Amino acid sequence: MIRGRVFSTTKTNRLNGPAKQNSPTPDYRPVDCDFTDEIEFLVVNKLPVNITFFDPNGIQLNEFGLITDIFAQNSEDFLKLENGRVIRLDRILTLEIQEDD
Repeated sequence: MIRGRVFSTTKTNRLNGPAKQNSPTPDYRPVDCDFTDEIEFLVVNKLPVNITFFDPNGIQLNEFGLITDIFAQNSEDFLKLENGRVIRLDRILTLEIQEDD
């Protein structure tokens, strides 16, 4: 079980993302560097997460898995999950570190 794996900004296993409930935006909004640092923490430590986010059509979705990469493309920031899904960082509602049993 993963114990003591928490985000440095919240000191919990849950982090609110930059997206707001029921208000996805089509235009990219730059994300806070601290938020990007927290995602890098997940990548380096290979921690499984549950991500709640909006897809490009504004539909709220959940994905579970490992984040394998965080990258910039066309002046927008993204993360990539091990299953190949790419999520724009400003569309993330929450990230939650999952405990490994």
